[in-house]
Amino acid sequence: MMSAWKRFLDNPVFVKEMRVGFREKKVFYALVGWVVIVALIASITALTAFDGSQDIDRLPEAGMTFMEVLFWSQLALLAMLGPSLTTSAVSGERERKTFEMLLTTHLAPTELIFGKFGFAASFIMLALCTTIPLESIVFFLGGVSLTSFVLTKLILLSFGLLCCLYGLMMSSREARSSYATGQTYLGLLFFCWFGSVIVAALRYTDDVPSVVHLGLALTVLYLGGFLYWKSVNHLEERASYLKVLLSIGVVFYLLVLALTAFAQHHYPDFDDAVWAASGPLHYLLFGLLLNPMRPSRRIERERFQKLILSKPLFWIVGLSLGLLLPLTACDDNKVMAICFYALMAGLSTAWFARGLALGRESRYPLILGSCWFLFNVIPAFTAIEGFRHSTHAWHPATLSPITMLVSYSSRDSSDLPWVAIAFYGLLFVIGQYKHVRWARSQRALEG
Repeated sequence: MMSAWKRFLDNPVFVKEMRVGFREKKVFYALVGWVVIVALIASITALTAFDGSQDIDRLPEAGMTFMEVLFWSQLALLAMLGPSLTTSAVSGERERKTFEMLLTTHLAPTELIFGKFGFAASFIMLALCTTIPLESIVFFLGGVSLTSFVLTKLILLSFGLLCCLYGLMMSSREARSSYATGQTYLGLLFFCWFGSVIVAALRYTDDVPSVVHLGLALTVLYLGGFLYWKSVNHLEERASYLKVLLSIGVVFYLLVLALTAFAQHHYPDFDDAVWAASGPLHYLLFGLLLNPMRPSRRIERERFQKLILSKPLFWIVGLSLGLLLPLTACDDNKVMAICFYALMAGLSTAWFARGLALGRESRYPLILGSCWFLFNVIPAFTAIEGFRHSTHAWHPATLSPITMLVSYSSRDSSDLPWVAIAFYGLLFVIGQYKHVRWARSQRALEG
């Protein structure tokens, strides 16, 4: 086992990146800047906590506030720093005309991606370790256990690594670093906003079942695996890499269904929480797994098309049944509304984006991200003043699955959202039209 790890870490690209990367001035300045910013925030927060006018009995509450301020501050810093470590990792090689030299070596694309990612991961871990002495002040204040402290660091580490992998995937996909950087930060605007809502809901909700935390951990692992193998496939398009990527999706989804069934059986009082998390998860999976990805080379494309996992119908049927079948054991109208909304909005949006991207598969992430932003974020602002029962069915905010998730969870909505049903139905029809038209054009070219 040790020899296998030693051989794995002897990756020439990883060794080169570690030696050259940590000798660069900008990496040193970034680490110093990280420590200085966190130190300033910690100092201001600590001075407020140790204010002599405060009652000593309130110190544990001040400790919790201190830890939360540092947590969200570092989360924001990681969203800015993490992608910058990898957005030029591969595209920079293309710009320097050294990418072809890497491909001529005996290293596989998996080893090349690991070598590039290894340096970024090492920097993130080093940055998080340097702030531990500053964060340890919280133990003088109280209110935060060692378990909570370690869990907070694991959340920050996971988020930082996902940001690095996302930047690496964009870098391996684009030929220029400026394009990769712009698309990475544009995508993070949506994912960070949506992810922060989930993290905040779990951190500030009492008595959340452990199975929900386990499901979130599995989701993070799946996203990491997806981004890693997607980066590998962008280096060299092969059916075997796509097979691994989709197989990971199948395993992850089966585990999610097992956790959902377990939670519904053992935590009957938390059906709402379980299905409220399941809805957005299926919405995300529809977008990821209906990607019209296929190798450009004819031989690899034929190999990929023989796989059942490459068929969009497999994922449409599988995700739909997985979302709706468990409802046979649940008679809660609120849960049913959440699941049907996830199916309607998730499937229609992904199918529409896939239809627009057929023949231009590289544009699918941009099209899907734009649709998610337009249908999730913008309509939500029209619901700031809330819904009125008489106008809820026709309110434009019903286009946002996030708004409707909150509305259904709080039982503020009872009428069918007719605007959303008509809109997403039309979206699905347009997507189907694009698919039919593209299939006819392909048959004409082959004929």
